[in-house]
Amino acid sequence: QKLKSVTGEEMTANIHRLILLNKLTDELDLETAQVLLKTDLKKVPDIENAALSVDQLNRAIQQAGRFEDRVRQIEMVAEALSFFFALSKLPMIRLVLAPIKVAASMVGALELVGTMEAGYNISKNIKDMKPFTEAFVEREKELLASLASV
Repeated sequence: QKLKSVTGEEMTANIHRLILLNKLTDELDLETAQVLLKTDLKKVPDIENAALSVDQLNRAIQQAGRFEDRVRQIEMVAEALSFFFALSKLPMIRLVLAPIKVAASMVGALELVGTMEAGYNISKNIKDMKPFTEAFVEREKELLASLASV
């Protein structure tokens, strides 16, 4: 409610979706990391400096599973990109972000503001985000489908 009173209902809903995306991403990353620690990285002496190939990562994603959640994650990322794009086109967006920072700090989501600012900075010079998001979703879903079918 605090957040909604400062940012408005639509912005609050988008921020909530970003929080859910962040939570889902953390869960999927943790499960993938756990697979890697049990397999490819099990005997690596210096884990902090270990190298990981794309094939190793894809195998770990495959073994971790949760493909429906991964598809949902892809769709949520595309929604977030569209949100950042729309945000970047708002007049005086810098003024809008200031109360969002305050509201985010009140609900313990200050880290999210950094994500929003990064998304804004990436989006502000793009004229049409749709071709990019469509290509991103298609490519990532194809990759997941290939991992799920093996």
